[in-house]
Amino acid sequence: VCGDIHGQFPDLLRIFNRCGYPPDCSYLFLGDYVDRGRQQLEVITILMSYKILYPECFFILRGNHECKIINKVYGFYDECKRRYSVKLYNVFQDFFDALPLCSLVAGRILGMHGGLSPELTSWAQMDEIVRPLDPEDVPLAMDLLWSDPDDHTRGWAKNSRGVSYVFGTDVVKKFCRDMDLDLIVRAHQVVQDGYEFFADRRLVTIFSAPKKMVYLATDQSEWGTIRVKDEELSRTYGRSKKSFVIRATSPMHYHTWCDVAHLPGSAA
Repeated sequence: VCGDIHGQFPDLLRIFNRCGYPPDCSYLFLGDYVDRGRQQLEVITILMSYKILYPECFFILRGNHECKIINKVYGFYDECKRRYSVKLYNVFQDFFDALPLCSLVAGRILGMHGGLSPELTSWAQMDEIVRPLDPEDVPLAMDLLWSDPDDHTRGWAKNSRGVSYVFGTDVVKKFCRDMDLDLIVRAHQVVQDGYEFFADRRLVTIFSAPKKMVYLATDQSEWGTIRVKDEELSRTYGRSKKSFVIRATSPMHYHTWCDVAHLPGSAA
């Protein structure tokens, strides 16, 4: 499971080299493929190609940078226009509008780009989201793309980003208990070591674009991924040799919400 890539094509290839190439290794990407980096088109093209080649083991979700209001400002529109055409940008945006927002792995691990929503109380609500969509028209979609965990918050509070919410550890623990989840995996924020736990390891933030992100003035040297293997969940990242394992309680299975109604536990 991989977090933000942001046009860093060499680092995407490094992940494949380290973790394995499809179809030998299954992947779930959590969004933010474009903007900011130097090879945004290469990144999104290879991800789309793998999705077409291996639809049963390669999954890509939507991030907030796959939204027109963001990627028209932060670089993807300009790269498409400079290298090819505005028409190509519009085709990519049509593709982004159809991407799923969440995925369920092994029946117990929920992945999304941003975070939780106060509106999300059942899986059936995910089946009611019709795509393609403009997230601005669907508050639940905006939260899944934009919300953030916050150590200093109890319950829900306004997000300093100016959109969606921040949520506390109490929200995460209650959601995992109510929805029978072991873990929530999300991206959306830079974390120094490539990964960061929250709420007693019930939520983890993954960031997969390392130190080349000069726009953030960061010296981050690690990239993070989550690996699910044989009913186990383990983290691998950049240069460190450390690792940990969290037990997942059901066999490996990916579910992404789509236009046709599928509930968790049915065929994806």
